[in-house]
Amino acid sequence: MKSTLLSILFVLSNLLAQCQVNFDAYNSIINPSFEGFVALFSQKNLPLSADIILAEQDLQNPTAALIPSDMIDEFLKEDGVHLISKLYDIELEDGQPDYTEMGAFYPLYKLPTDGDYVMLVVSQADPYGSFDRVHVMTFDLSGQFISFINTLYAKNSIDINNKIDINLKSYYNYVLYEVAGQDTDPPRDRQFNGFEANSVYQVTSDGQIMKDSFTKTPGDFMWETNEKRYKRVN
Repeated sequence: MKSTLLSILFVLSNLLAQCQVNFDAYNSIINPSFEGFVALFSQKNLPLSADIILAEQDLQNPTAALIPSDMIDEFLKEDGVHLISKLYDIELEDGQPDYTEMGAFYPLYKLPTDGDYVMLVVSQADPYGSFDRVHVMTFDLSGQFISFINTLYAKNSIDINNKIDINLKSYYNYVLYEVAGQDTDPPRDRQFNGFEANSVYQVTSDGQIMKDSFTKTPGDFMWETNEKRYKRVN
């Protein structure tokens, strides 16, 4: 009886969370050009994770068209500087930076929120396919950038399965590997014992993030060659 009651309470709490987290803010955008930018993104319910994105999208050839350059300039830059970090620099033989590789930006999803802000998922595709990333960002209803919420997927990183749940909690889920008590790069050529870390942040009703919790649990891990990320095996 007790377990049944707990199950009912869990279902009810999830339903309440889904009622509070909705797409209402998208109907209140006050900037017509930002409304056009948001229209590029497909509506997507939560939860959303690296697992879901990689199952649905080819990040080298996403289902959506490239974000137009004028919209990048207006909404993904501040004072002419990209909000999203560069992928890498291509250097000349003398060691001086030749040019900065930003990658190609694609609109993936618009996510539900719990306040007067929108939350957009932008894919950053590496032309060489080595460092594709997927970012979650919040903006106010006029199109002003508020905050980075998560990088749900970063190819060739230490991440496992970053996600955002239905309660707007943002999880950075990654591997920690120690040698002689010192953190070091996890191996990619074998299964190994390490720690699964979860840094959790709460998205607030104004589109910011607030530190929630941190946990670290031991486990066995291995490198997943096709997806270029770590997986927990037990």
